[in-house]
Amino acid sequence: MSSQPEPACISTLVYGKDAKGGETWEVEGYNDEVLEPLLGICLPLFRKFSISVFEYSHIFNDGTLIYISTCPEWHKMYLKCHARTSFITNHIRFVFRNKKSYHVWDSNYPALKDKDLEFFIQSRKQHAICHDFTIYKHHPTSLESWSFAATEQDELRINFYLNNLDILNGFILYFNEQACKIINKAKKLQISDQDPFFSNQDSEPSIEEEQKLQFMEEVRIKEYPLLTPKGIIYLSRREIQCLSYKSKGKTAKEIAKKLTKKNTDNNVNHRTVEVYFRNITQKARNQPMSIIIESFLESPLSNLPLGEL
Repeated sequence: MSSQPEPACISTLVYGKDAKGGETWEVEGYNDEVLEPLLGICLPLFRKFSISVFEYSHIFNDGTLIYISTCPEWHKMYLKCHARTSFITNHIRFVFRNKKSYHVWDSNYPALKDKDLEFFIQSRKQHAICHDFTIYKHHPTSLESWSFAATEQDELRINFYLNNLDILNGFILYFNEQACKIINKAKKLQISDQDPFFSNQDSEPSIEEEQKLQFMEEVRIKEYPLLTPKGIIYLSRREIQCLSYKSKGKTAKEIAKKLTKKNTDNNVNHRTVEVYFRNITQKARNQPMSIIIESFLESPLSNLPLGEL
């Protein structure tokens, strides 16, 4: 056995073979000195929101992992029995490939048909780690994550996570600042021999620009509903564009120039824009344009990027 790791290290993962020649993995020298400052950082989270366990991990393209947990016994168990399983490595690649922002563990596994998965969930429960919620940050060739968990009895904890993402993200910023020395000096542990870990085939298949344009044309809205004091009126895409520019103080001539840039087939002059506004007024039962503009600004239509119209 090697000596205890330096204070900055969390633990060391040691490879070996059993009597039958099979692979074995042992975690040696868990650094208890790291635990006290780590718990100090997480104390506000635990005290105010009844979260019982916090975990941080960062897996790199060379198959190495930085892993930090406020539960030392689970930390050892995860590295020894779970980190190198196909369930864990495939899950990480799935998250990376599909650009997942977060993952709710409990709700996804009602049947637990996979043995690795069942072992993983049961192991966490044995360490009082349940109702897991993980937030991911994607880098070009690595994946960073922050995980929150509660006790098995706290069945409403998932609702708390989903309703308070601002709190969790705020804590993540705080943790990254407070724990930067631990993270930066932590020893990387090898959990996969595949290099690169995130292979090219893990990437999403690209969509041709023509396919995108065809799809957007198929789902394009033909008429946009606008609620006015005299009821709902339905406006064309061009009429909405004119309203949008007018709400920003543009004149008919300025709007015509803007629309000409968007429409490569033919030019749009200011008289055409004035016709659009007359049509809008007629549809609105001759309400003043100022009222129509006010209705537009109060509607969700005003938030649409002009490029999507």
